[in-house]
Amino acid sequence: MTFKSDVQKLEIDGAIRLFELDASKYGGPVFRFHGIIGWSDFDIVHSHGTGDPEALSRVRDNLSIFWQGNEYSALPIDVGNVALDSSGKASSVTFTVSNTIDDVKGAFGAYCRLFNDFIGCRLKVINTFAKYLDAVNFPNGNTSAANEANTQIWIVNQRTSENLLQISFDMTDPANHAGFKIPTRDITNYCHWALLGDYRSGEGCTYMGTAMFDENDNPVDDPALDKCGARHNSCKIRFGNEPKPFGGYVSSSLIKR
Repeated sequence: MTFKSDVQKLEIDGAIRLFELDASKYGGPVFRFHGIIGWSDFDIVHSHGTGDPEALSRVRDNLSIFWQGNEYSALPIDVGNVALDSSGKASSVTFTVSNTIDDVKGAFGAYCRLFNDFIGCRLKVINTFAKYLDAVNFPNGNTSAANEANTQIWIVNQRTSENLLQISFDMTDPANHAGFKIPTRDITNYCHWALLGDYRSGEGCTYMGTAMFDENDNPVDDPALDKCGARHNSCKIRFGNEPKPFGGYVSSSLIKR
């Protein structure tokens, strides 16, 4: 059984979500957490000394989850607002985490000030199932322990709010953070490079031959008349049987519109 086959089941049991916040770009560690205990449970345990001692003991006895040899501490975490906008880009994601670590209130806020609000740091979200966790998590071991998971990567864009209870961050996907843009290409039988004016530029169109032709593919001697007609034949008469950097789609006319 694999993670992919598990998520295709009608009923899914034992879903586990783990988080890794990598502060190494600021000389910090990789913070590893899981959010198994809920906000309400955490508040009961940690609110002004009024928590139930038995509940506190129970939570502390089950604080960590071990997966692939790494320890993930229990901490209320929420990742929400995952969606795509009309352009196909992932919208910003909200990452909210408790501001209390190991009973120390304001601990996560202190880390924010130490590591520049984690701006630019990578958050890895790991989705797996309890049956794949390390054997150390179970009294009788676990023969099905495996590196079966789905991972998502987000980058901290900015810290948006902080109070004594929690801190929220605005996240973005790595491509948006780096400012990458996906170039657009129309499916047409005309050469993309010629239409952009890149004929003989070396960028896309690599033709540097002495033979010249006008935009109707007629031979010419005047360099001022040397223009590419942006058709496949325009490329063919220049390159002959050599590989052609034609930037169009020869069979595009066959596409049913």
